[in-house]
Amino acid sequence: MVATLARRCAAALAVLAALVAAVVLRGTGAWLVFSALPAEGGYLMQFTRDLFAATTLEALSTLIVGLLPLAFVDGGAIFAWSKRAWLPTYVAAVFAFVVIVLPMGDSWGEISAPLLGWVAMFAGFAVVAVGVWAYFRFVPEKSREEVGAGAR
Repeated sequence: MVATLARRCAAALAVLAALVAAVVLRGTGAWLVFSALPAEGGYLMQFTRDLFAATTLEALSTLIVGLLPLAFVDGGAIFAWSKRAWLPTYVAAVFAFVVIVLPMGDSWGEISAPLLGWVAMFAGFAVVAVGVWAYFRFVPEKSREEVGAGAR
């Protein structure tokens, strides 16, 4: 029984590792295509460039969040299984994000919105983030399952 469970866990983590690798490859591949496209062109060329830029940003930023060592994302499963496996995986994801996404200087522009608006948006996000964390931290799992079962 324990051996069967260990094999299932190993298989699930192998699938998870393959999915992480696929996301990295998709993001990197989209970035390579984006880099190869000419900067000038008509509507279709601009649409294609934006499509590949968005794919790059989505794939690599998803890894940054998805690999966090939290119970409700895949990073939590990897972290619980092996911190030695999680650390290089997360470092690779952050490295790819920093090397590929941050140098897209042409994509960053001046923001003319008032500072108070940005502070309010950040504060709202912080309240939601802390609320979600507190829910998963302090509400027992059994209570969450009962709430989920009642919705069905």
